[in-house]
Amino acid sequence: MTRTLRDSAFLTAFMLFVWEILQVPFFVQMPATEHWQAIEMCLKATIGDVAIALVSFAIAALVDRSFRWFLQPSGRALSAYLTTGLIATIFLERHAIATARWSYSDLMSDLMPVLPAIGIGLIPIVQWTVLPLVTLLLTRRLHMGSTGRRHPGGQ
Repeated sequence: MTRTLRDSAFLTAFMLFVWEILQVPFFVQMPATEHWQAIEMCLKATIGDVAIALVSFAIAALVDRSFRWFLQPSGRALSAYLTTGLIATIFLERHAIATARWSYSDLMSDLMPVLPAIGIGLIPIVQWTVLPLVTLLLTRRLHMGSTGRRHPGGQ
């Protein structure tokens, strides 16, 4: 269990940090921010995102009653994993926009529209649809290895 959470957290953190850096142009404040301050902001966002991912992972584990649920995910566990992340993301993104913690640049409306039904950009929705699935596949691959069998030490 510990290795699973550690591996999943590491993969998630790496991918989310890269994602945060790549989405900088979509937010008004970020392109003009000093380099190290922008890195710090992206790192803080990544830490919050990893927390969301770990909670989502744990809820899926509760649904399937196993921390190894990702090895053969049921539809219920996968749905719980994705839905938890999406709900948290929508809530936090809406809150951040409403409290002027950040705002979208014109690039957001040009390339990635704001979804009128929920009032947030498409980027966070894509983030919490694509990256968790990639994380699950990579975590599963780490534990199964190239042979498709679980590593003896992979708890």
